[in-house]
Amino acid sequence: VKDTQSGTVTNEKGYFKLDVPGSASVLVISFTGYATQEIVVGSRTSLQIVLETQESALDEVVVIGYGKQRKGDVTSAVASVKQEDFVKGFARDAGQLIQGKVAGLAVVTSSGDPNATTQISLRGNSTLLSTTQPLVLIDGVPGALNTVPPEDIESIDVLKDGSAAAIYGTRGTNGVVLITTRKKGDRPATISYDGYVSVQTIARKMEFLDAEDYRRLIREGVLVPTADEKYDYGTSTDWLKEITRTPISHTHNLSFQGGNAQTNYVATVNYRKWEGLFKRSDNEQLTGRVDINHSMFDGKLKVNLNVIGRNRLYFDAPNYAYIYRQAIIRNPTDSVYNAAGKWKEDPNGYFYDNPVRPIYEVDGEADSECAITATSSFTPIRDLNFKLLLSSVKISGVTGYFETFDHRASELNRRRGYASRGTGITRDNLMEMTGDYTKTLQRHKFTILGGYSYQSVTNEGFSMYNSDFPTELYTYNRMQSGDQLRLQTLGEVGSGMSSYKNNHKLIGFFGRLNYAWDDRYLLMLSMRYEGSTKFGRNYKWGTFPAVSAGWRISKEPFLAGSGFIDDMKIRAGFGVTGTVPSDAYLSLISLNYDGSSRFLYNGTWIQPLVPVRNPNPDLRWEKKEEYNIGL
Repeated sequence: VKDTQSGTVTNEKGYFKLDVPGSASVLVISFTGYATQEIVVGSRTSLQIVLETQESALDEVVVIGYGKQRKGDVTSAVASVKQEDFVKGFARDAGQLIQGKVAGLAVVTSSGDPNATTQISLRGNSTLLSTTQPLVLIDGVPGALNTVPPEDIESIDVLKDGSAAAIYGTRGTNGVVLITTRKKGDRPATISYDGYVSVQTIARKMEFLDAEDYRRLIREGVLVPTADEKYDYGTSTDWLKEITRTPISHTHNLSFQGGNAQTNYVATVNYRKWEGLFKRSDNEQLTGRVDINHSMFDGKLKVNLNVIGRNRLYFDAPNYAYIYRQAIIRNPTDSVYNAAGKWKEDPNGYFYDNPVRPIYEVDGEADSECAITATSSFTPIRDLNFKLLLSSVKISGVTGYFETFDHRASELNRRRGYASRGTGITRDNLMEMTGDYTKTLQRHKFTILGGYSYQSVTNEGFSMYNSDFPTELYTYNRMQSGDQLRLQTLGEVGSGMSSYKNNHKLIGFFGRLNYAWDDRYLLMLSMRYEGSTKFGRNYKWGTFPAVSAGWRISKEPFLAGSGFIDDMKIRAGFGVTGTVPSDAYLSLISLNYDGSSRFLYNGTWIQPLVPVRNPNPDLRWEKKEEYNIGL
């Protein structure tokens, strides 16, 4: 209902029900991609409304920092990819959904490991010492490209230049990827399922000599046997084939959704069991998400609860990069096993390792889980919105690793097996409060945004290792049974333990002004004032401004009547972003006890205190200034 907070949405068949104040009420009907209509209700109790498609896509909404904006009003480099435009087929994570869809965004699958994520680089390297991965936000909450399954994503927006990303300060240097998950409105209860099976293969194998090539080159005198290498060991082995397989992976996604205009929900369960190209490289993962939306007080207060839980179990033992290298350099006339049925190794003991052996002589697993909760918004009057986002992300992992008595390392180090055990937990707590006001006065349209952000991240964990076990049956589940834990007191190194904990905080105050006159002249100004505990006392705070402007030339009278141009806009922007160091305490003096240099004093063993680093009160922000122009 025009000029009120009262409204509704249709179901999937187009039906709707709405109470109106009186016969003079006007209904405003809008939908993305269609022209907005206004209809006077009058005395009618039933309406049949047919929407007309809108030729221009300028009214399409894109997600920007802390809000949304009409595509036609955008003055910075922002790319939006909707669900219908995603890359179809097997997708490891959100990165592969937009591979080749965003100019300047390089999406690379650097590993065949089913547990690895894609690597994203936006317009090249933009930092000296920090990560080059962009900031990933899932419905406004920090996450990763694989936090939610690709089947549960509705749209992905990428903030590419400094003027768009500066409102995120230090977190926006490498760009920002905004992931919006599926959210449904008023509709009857619905259950849907989709799934797929995929098969992988190596597209282009490198050309190497096989066993027959070796023998031919020996006959031709190119390869001359020596005392260390006789070249022909009498067999024929395809080492790459021995360590790889044809992996079959399957993914299943079940979603439940329903509700009405006041309360609606989406619940999804995603199960995947993926195999990698290397033998024993597996990933089994179960992800669940519940998104509940509730509206009250005539739509003035809206509450959203979004919870994501993920449990992943995967084989996390061999160094597959090393195994692959050994397979492509191993002599193809050699064999996997010797005459006694044992692993065949290089007789000299130092040239090559058997690449098949470490795949089967180790055992290991790892799992992790994370949970995210979110938001509420309050609209006391028309066009004035307040939003509070509270999120808590917990990522925990437990790892285990075991080498058998027959493992190559066990033989070389003359020990009976080796095992390690560890755990790590990351807690990322975020609170963000924003307020925005939108107003249109004749040809003037402006939006003012202001906000506050507080983030606290804590990392902690421990690890231990031991060797010389009485049996292989326990693997890494009875660490105390290894004899090296006892022999450590005799000066032998074969066991150990370590633990850690650190915390850092990031606080930001930010604001933005968007202004448009007659849809022709566009302006955006933003500023973020940010402080981090990682910096020295003289440079705790940094300022990150941004400005961008646009001129829609096609709106000018000299082009308004042209038939060959639908829309033309030139834009330019400037923005400053920053980077924080990865270490939480680089600015502080650090002293540690050195357990390996104990000395005896008056009958007591003393650990000396040694310096690790000097204080650096001038440790400051790495800043990047970026200019951008587009037509």
